[in-house]
Amino acid sequence: MTIQSQNRRVAYDGNGLTVAFDYTFRIQDEGDLTVILQSSAGVDAVQTITTHYTVSGVGDAGGGTVTMVTAPAVGETLSIFVDPDLTQLTDYSNGGTFPAQSHEDALDKLTLIAKRTRDIAERGLVLEDGDVSGAGQYDAGSNKITNLGNASASGDAVNKSTMDTAIAAAALGGSTSEIVGDGSFYRFDNLAYRLDETGAETRQLIAGLGDVLSVKDFGAVGDGATDDRTAIVAAVAAADDTGKVVYFPPGRYVVDTSAGEIDVSGVTLMGSYVFDGTNSGGPTLGSVLYLAGDATEPAFEFHSNTNVIGLGFWYTNQPDDASPTAYAPTFRGQLGVGAMNFVRFLDCTFYNAYDAIDFNVSTSVGHIFIDRCTIYAARYGIRINGNDEVVKITNSSFTPSHFTDGTDSGIRSYTKASGSAIRIDQASDGLWVSKCQFYGWNKGIDYDSGTSTFQHIVDNEMGQTLNAIYVGGCIVQSTIAANSFICFDNQTAATLGYCINFDSPSAAPKVAISGNYFAQTSGDHIRISDATYAGRYVISGNLFELMSRSQTSVHSAVNFSSANAALIFADNHVTGQGNAYANGVTVASATVAAIKSNTFQNTNEPVSLTSCANLIVRGNESFNSQAAPDFTGTITQTFRHTDNVWDQATSFSVASATSIEPPIGPLVNVTGTTTINTVFDQDAAVPPAGSVVMLKFNASVTVNDATTSSGNIRLAGGSDLSATDNDILVLVSDGAEMLELSRSVN
Repeated sequence: MTIQSQNRRVAYDGNGLTVAFDYTFRIQDEGDLTVILQSSAGVDAVQTITTHYTVSGVGDAGGGTVTMVTAPAVGETLSIFVDPDLTQLTDYSNGGTFPAQSHEDALDKLTLIAKRTRDIAERGLVLEDGDVSGAGQYDAGSNKITNLGNASASGDAVNKSTMDTAIAAAALGGSTSEIVGDGSFYRFDNLAYRLDETGAETRQLIAGLGDVLSVKDFGAVGDGATDDRTAIVAAVAAADDTGKVVYFPPGRYVVDTSAGEIDVSGVTLMGSYVFDGTNSGGPTLGSVLYLAGDATEPAFEFHSNTNVIGLGFWYTNQPDDASPTAYAPTFRGQLGVGAMNFVRFLDCTFYNAYDAIDFNVSTSVGHIFIDRCTIYAARYGIRINGNDEVVKITNSSFTPSHFTDGTDSGIRSYTKASGSAIRIDQASDGLWVSKCQFYGWNKGIDYDSGTSTFQHIVDNEMGQTLNAIYVGGCIVQSTIAANSFICFDNQTAATLGYCINFDSPSAAPKVAISGNYFAQTSGDHIRISDATYAGRYVISGNLFELMSRSQTSVHSAVNFSSANAALIFADNHVTGQGNAYANGVTVASATVAAIKSNTFQNTNEPVSLTSCANLIVRGNESFNSQAAPDFTGTITQTFRHTDNVWDQATSFSVASATSIEPPIGPLVNVTGTTTINTVFDQDAAVPPAGSVVMLKFNASVTVNDATTSSGNIRLAGGSDLSATDNDILVLVSDGAEMLELSRSVN
C-alpha cells in the first residue's frame, strides 16, 4: 500500500473528558507511533502503549485512533507522531518469486523513517534554503537554547552564566575602559544608550540615570527603623530649584522632625504610596514617610514651584487622645517671603497630622492645586492666610485621625470640637473646592476672617460636620452648588450644627446657594446672621430634609436675620418630620424677602416672619403643616402675597391705616386692630376682576366704606363695618374696586 499523506504529527489540548484522539497518517505497526503528554508546566512524559493508551487503525491509509486510558487534563497537550524503529527486516531469497508485498512494506517503512527524520530536522536550527554559502544565520524561531556551555573562545555563544559574570566584573571596576572607579563608586561615564523608540537619540547613561534622583541613591534605607532624614535632605539639595524629581521607592522612611524642617524649592517629591486600608499600626505599602520627633518644627518647608505627588505621611507617635500632640504642619510655606505660587499636592495621604498643609505665611499665595489627597488631621487639614490667585482643592477626602472607630473619643472628639478641614484666615481670592468629602469636623470650610471673593464650593459631600461651611469673615460673589450636607453630631444630639452658617460676615456677601441637598442636621440648615451689611442671598432649587434631633427648639431650612440684606428663596422643596420643631423659612429681619414657588411638606410653619421691609410671598404650596404661615411680624412697606396654596390659614397684622395687601384666595386671619380702608394686590393696585379676598377677624377692626373714606372698599349699604372676633368679610374685585360679596357677623 502506498503512503500518500505527508502528515507526520498531530497535537491536541486536553479538556479532562476526551480520551480518543485521531491520527491522520498510515502506520505499519502500533509501535510506529510515539505518544507524549506535556504538562501545563511544559514537562514532557512519553506514554507507554497498553499502560497509557491503545492504538487502532494500523495499516489504514487514513490513519486511526489513539485511545488514552486517562483523559488529558485541561492545560495538558497530547502529541502523536510517527517514530518507527530504525530496522530493515525484509529478506529476499535468490531465485525466488519477487515478494511484492514485502518489498512495498519495506519501502513504506523507509518512507516513515524519512518522515521522522525530516520532522526532527525541521525542528532544529537550520539555515534558510536560499543561503548557498552556508554563512548565514540560524533561526531559532524565538525558542530558548538550553544546556549551552560556558563561553571560552571569542567566537563562542554566550549563555546567561557567562553574561552575569561579565556584568558583575564590570560593575566592580573590571578592565573595561568605559568604567571608571574612584575607590567608592563607579560611574559609567562613557557608556551610551538609546531607547528603542522612534525618534529616540543616543545619550550618556550617567545623564539618563540623573534625570530622577532616588533617595536610596543618597543612602536612604526605607526599613521603618533607620532615620533617613540625612539622605532625604541630600537628595532634595541635589535637585534644588532644578525641577528634578526626588523619588521615594516603596519603603518606610523614618524622618526625625526635631532636627529641623527639610527645605524644598523647585523640586518634585514623588512616590508610589498605596492605601492599604490599615486602621491601626500605620500604613505600610508603597512610599511612606514615618514622621517622628518633637512638635516644634514642620517636616517640610516648601517654596514656589514645588510638587508633592504620591506620598504617604504618618505621625507614628500621635496618640489617639482628645488632646493630641500639636505637631507643627507637615508642610508649611516658607515664612517671610514674597509671592508663593505654583504648588501642587497630588495623590498624597496624611495620617494623624495635627496640621497637614499650611499656607499661613502672611504673604501672597496663588496657583495652588490640591487634588486626590486624603487628609486625616486633628486641627487643620489645609490652612490658607490670604491668596490673590486661584487655589483649587478637588477630589480630596478630609476626616479626623484614622484611629477613629465610630465612637466619640480620642482625636475625633477633638476634631469635632476644634477642627477645620479647610481654614481661611485672611482675605482670599479665587478659592475653588469641588468633589471633596468632609467627615467629622467642627467646620468643613472655615472662612474665619477677611473678605474672600470668587468662591466656588461645588459638588462636595459634607458628613457629620457641625458647620459644613462657616463664614466668620465674608465670602462674596460666591457659588455654593450641588453639594450634599448631613450636618449633625451623631453622638451628642443637643449640639447645634449648621450646614451653612454666615455668622456676622465682615462685608456684604453676594451668594448663590443652589441645587444642594440638605439632609439631617441638629440646627438650621442655612443660618444667615448679619446686622450690618446689605448682602444678597439667592437660595434656589435646593432640597431640604428637616430634622430637629434635639426636639427642644425649633429649627428651619433657612433662618435669616439680616436687617439690611435681601433674601430670595425660590423653587426649593422643604420637607420636615411633621412636628413642632421644624419650620420652613424663618425671617427674623430682612430688607427684602422674596419667597416664591416653594413646596413645604410636613413642616411646622412653612414661613415664619418677625420683621421685613418688603415681603413677597408668591406661588408657594404647603401640605401636612402643623401651623399656618406666620406673617404676624412687622411688614414695613409692602406685602405682596398671591397665588399661594396653604393647607393652614395664614395670619398677618395690618401695617397701614390706608391699605393692606393680603393674600388673594384662602382665608386670611386678621389679627391687627388698625382700621382698614383699602385692599391692594402685590403691585399696590386693585386686584384683577374676579379676585376674592376672605378676611376673618380675630379682634375688633373697623372696615371703612369708600363713601366715608378715600379707600376702594364698597360695603353693603354704604356703611362701615365694625367687625369683632370671628367675623368674616368676603370681598370680590370688579377691576376697579373691592365689592362686598358676603359677611358673617357672629
